[in-house]
Amino acid sequence: MPGSVSTRSEVLTVISEMRTCLSCGKSIEHRRSTAKFCENSNCRARRPNRPKCSIENCPTQQLAKGYCRNHYEQLRRHGDPLYNGNRLRRKHYCSEGHLIEKVGRNHQGACRQCRSWQGTAAWLVMRWTEREFVERLAAQDNRCVICGEEFVFRTGQPRNKRTPCLDHCHKSGQGRGIICLLCNIGMGSFGDDPDRLEAAAAYLRRPLLEVVDVRQLGDRPV
Repeated sequence: MPGSVSTRSEVLTVISEMRTCLSCGKSIEHRRSTAKFCENSNCRARRPNRPKCSIENCPTQQLAKGYCRNHYEQLRRHGDPLYNGNRLRRKHYCSEGHLIEKVGRNHQGACRQCRSWQGTAAWLVMRWTEREFVERLAAQDNRCVICGEEFVFRTGQPRNKRTPCLDHCHKSGQGRGIICLLCNIGMGSFGDDPDRLEAAAAYLRRPLLEVVDVRQLGDRPV
């Protein structure tokens, strides 16, 4: 038949010339006759019925979670849809409020300060968190119940003689109270025995020995 289209490829070419992309206006070369957009992914992402990006003054249509492609990628990568590379990084805190960028993480990804705290007697014996321990220090005026000296409490720092410690019974495993490290070592040196401690206190109350001047002894045997 003269003037008629005979091959299938020629039919598809004619159909593609009749259809144009709703986004960019170029001819659609898809074999699917129902296609409304060209092969460009940006054109397929722009749907006429999609609302605009939720960011103010952004004319681009939404892609996911109310943001356009660019703002959504910034949200997914940096946690902020308006991230421009010059802003400070978002700070990360653990469940106890420690700044991860400052204290760091261990090889398991946990907060180093929290893992260090889980090795103390306050956690192992009483399961007190660091926050609960600080609250109990404030309840006893931040002083040792034995000597009355003020505690010097710095989390993550080396211990000193005024570091607060949870004193506990080594037989039953129950806690007694919060005392300073010096008093805790002193009680441990006496085996946590009240009789020995009372005997030591009575010994300290005894009068001192008479001081003898060696020069007055003369030739007396020493």
